Amino acid sequence: MKRQRKRMSRSEAIVILVIGLLLGTVFTFGEQFWHASVDRRELRSVDAVYQRYRYVQSGGHYSHSSMTLYFENEEPYDIAVECVNDELLQKLDAIAPGTVLHLGVHPNSNTLMEISDHGQPVLPFEQAAKRVALHARGFLLLGLFLYGGAAYALYALIRGKAR
Repeated sequence: MKRQRKRMSRSEAIVILVIGLLLGTVFTFGEQFWHASVDRRELRSVDAVYQRYRYVQSGGHYSHSSMTLYFENEEPYDIAVECVNDELLQKLDAIAPGTVLHLGVHPNSNTLMEISDHGQPVLPFEQAAKRVALHARGFLLLGLFLYGGAAYALYALIRGKAR
């Protein structure tokens, strides 16, 4: 016995098409811009007086984390969550408020890609660059998947497979 698939409605196909195109574009092109691979020379160099950091990690089904460093003479800067680990947290805990840190800031996303304390790496550039690139690749795949969903919805609309 042949199993019959449920056909999607015309409005469902249009919604899938629009959402697929919008989110596919954000994940494919937006993330690739915000987290573009950069060379150390492309980073914006900043010396800032460290105050504190704030790390928020929420659990549950949709976990979300964020990490922000605060400075006396500069705006707060975020660290890409994929770069946060126990070693980084321990190093930041050991830094006294008032310490001048050298920061390497990503030119597109304004996130920290390198932190050093008197020449000693706190967040090594190579480690951050590798993790951010891997994260961006994941979003690229998600964007391509969403484009695939949009293409299927468009096919269903054109072929009349949407009721």
